[in-house]
Amino acid sequence: MALTRQKIVEAAQKQIGSGDWHFDVAKGNFGPNTDKCNLFVYDTLAGAGASPGLPNGHWWWKQYPPTAANWADPSFAIPGWRVLGSEESPQPGDVVGQRIQWPNGATGHVMIVGPNANFLGVGESEKIESVAAKMMGNNQPGGLLVYRRYEP
Repeated sequence: MALTRQKIVEAAQKQIGSGDWHFDVAKGNFGPNTDKCNLFVYDTLAGAGASPGLPNGHWWWKQYPPTAANWADPSFAIPGWRVLGSEESPQPGDVVGQRIQWPNGATGHVMIVGPNANFLGVGESEKIESVAAKMMGNNQPGGLLVYRRYEP
């Protein structure tokens, strides 16, 4: 599994600086003026062979990847991704989610754990960034961080 986590980190790092998931652009089922942190995570994981599936939506309507709130909810089942126990330390390639009720209706924030205590994902610039852990956690008005690891 460590090899898969390394692929996830490498795929995320290749997107640093990309505006493909910017709030103002349309991508996939996500129109312009929508938050896409969860789409970035989904696209990166799927591209690295660790897809979390499309658990949201209906079979007859558009399906969507897990939301930030889904990643942050330890009771929400995400196929192939288990919640880390309190005795486990996050590793690069894991996913971190935090429930935050943003004024624009976003349900939280989700990023990929990167090397050197950084997170990889849609950052403050709304481009893909490698940012310090300040992006999530105690500096944000949200819930606890929930970490998940790919184990199919």
